[in-house]
Amino acid sequence: MKKITQLIFLLFITLFSCGKKNSLELKFSEPLNKLDFKIEMEALGSNTPKTLIYYGNKEYKIPNEYGENEWYFNYKDSIYAYFRHIKTNRNDSHTYNYNFIKRNEKIQVEINIDGVSKINNVVDFTTKKKIR
Repeated sequence: MKKITQLIFLLFITLFSCGKKNSLELKFSEPLNKLDFKIEMEALGSNTPKTLIYYGNKEYKIPNEYGENEWYFNYKDSIYAYFRHIKTNRNDSHTYNYNFIKRNEKIQVEINIDGVSKINNVVDFTTKKKIR
């Protein structure tokens, strides 16, 4: 009986520590080309380095870190956009929806994050590159 209890406890801990994974959904309106975009994320104050999330046509895993998650968007390596997403728990998963649009000669990203730490925002791209 003791071994069964230990096994159940170990299984519970394993399942709880795995948590859910973050997901990414991207949309690109005409005339924007998805091959021209790069997305990176950095969890400030953690040991996780700045991580490539999307480049051209390939998606990578989104780190599941809590705290201040800084997102960097790059278009044709000439204009940039940034925003910060505050997560209070690394076990909370989110769906990151980014819609890249060109409106009135400006490129913008519509941000819609579903999960515990929700965000709905629009960020303009600029020529100023933020360096961290």
